[in-house]
Amino acid sequence: MLDRTDIVYYYDGTFDGLLCCIFASYVKKEIPLDIIDQNGGQLQLFAGKQILTEKEKARRVACGLRDKAGKQAYAMLQRGFLTCLPQKEITLLRFARAAFAQGSGILRMLSHPAVLPLANALTHLRREAELLTGFVRFTEYEGVLGSVITPKNQVLPVLARHFCDRYNAEAFFIYDRTHRQVLLHYGQRSEIRDAAAMEVPDISAEEQCLQSLWRQFYDTIAIKERYNPRCQRTHMPLRYRDNMTEFQTVVQKMPPGNGALQKRAIQQKRYGKLLQTENRSHITEGDSISGNGLYDL
Repeated sequence: MLDRTDIVYYYDGTFDGLLCCIFASYVKKEIPLDIIDQNGGQLQLFAGKQILTEKEKARRVACGLRDKAGKQAYAMLQRGFLTCLPQKEITLLRFARAAFAQGSGILRMLSHPAVLPLANALTHLRREAELLTGFVRFTEYEGVLGSVITPKNQVLPVLARHFCDRYNAEAFFIYDRTHRQVLLHYGQRSEIRDAAAMEVPDISAEEQCLQSLWRQFYDTIAIKERYNPRCQRTHMPLRYRDNMTEFQTVVQKMPPGNGALQKRAIQQKRYGKLLQTENRSHITEGDSISGNGLYDL
């Protein structure tokens, strides 16, 4: 019989560490009050137990869950770790226990108290990732495309395949300022790294000109008589707009000179870069997004 204790598990914040917490819960025959990332700085009044991350224990839990409940249940556990669900670790522990007990049938029990919060969190993750596929705005920094996002969920592993396939021949990065992670891509190689801060060079006059043209285009195609801010907020929430070029308040003026000639020169320059990109040698083909298996979704 399981004991519901007042013990709190502390782990290293990794997915393997969470699997080790699930392993410890079965070994000790107890359900902890909470599972907390030791790097999060949260304080608890209850006794704490440090759970060390061991690859073999994590592998046993992963293999056992896939064998007992199926690959889809294990994928839900992986994706759930990327969500912004409050106290997600203890929620994932309860889901894992229910999956071991019910088998693959747990996927059909959407009203189960161990499944419903996770299902809602996964829906929120999926919707945010879908919105960001259209809201990400890239800026050119000395030949490298860069973007900054501030999502609630850890969406980079979900967005990686979309942008790496779409900009396969480009060198680019997407920096998640909320979770301090960065997606790096060049040629056929991509990886997600932890990054406490990102320092990028100032944008060029050409990039400032292009951003001004984009903002001018956005304002020009707007129909004043059909302006509906409520509808606009529905399709484009306010929290995404700080990182979108068309909503940035600082508007750079086009450098002095003949505007038509400047536009033509910019187009020719960008076309020349495209030809150079196509002739560049790629990094070894077959390299994929790195990680502890969490990013290969």
